[in-house]
Amino acid sequence: MRLFMFLGERVIGSVSFTNVSRGALQGCWLGYSLDGREQGNGYMTEALRAAIPHVFQALKLHRIMAGYMPRNRRSARVLRRLGFRVEGRARQYLLIAGRWEDHVLTSLVNPGVAARARRSSSPPRARRARGGVNG
Repeated sequence: MRLFMFLGERVIGSVSFTNVSRGALQGCWLGYSLDGREQGNGYMTEALRAAIPHVFQALKLHRIMAGYMPRNRRSARVLRRLGFRVEGRARQYLLIAGRWEDHVLTSLVNPGVAARARRSSSPPRARRARGGVNG
């Protein structure tokens, strides 16, 4: 899913949710870009606050993942503001402008889907075995 951001009639940015994976993952990757002249005005945070509920509610995805280059403080702030949590760092993750760039990997988990999954598919509790090696 790709969305475009407009200021008047001018396209100033885009948001994309790609590599949607169903099955066990139920997730996707978030990508975004914004015209450098419009950065710092809150447009990306506003756009993502509008788009993320659609991904979680209408598409019923469990997880949205996003990465950013460690030096991109603005991107880090946007994701943190939206509740994304840092999960790690990927060395030489993407080839950008001829250089392999490290990325900080983050994710946002849909609490509504997680709660429904626990209620509908949790197996009965197993009884703890007594005795033996672990008993």
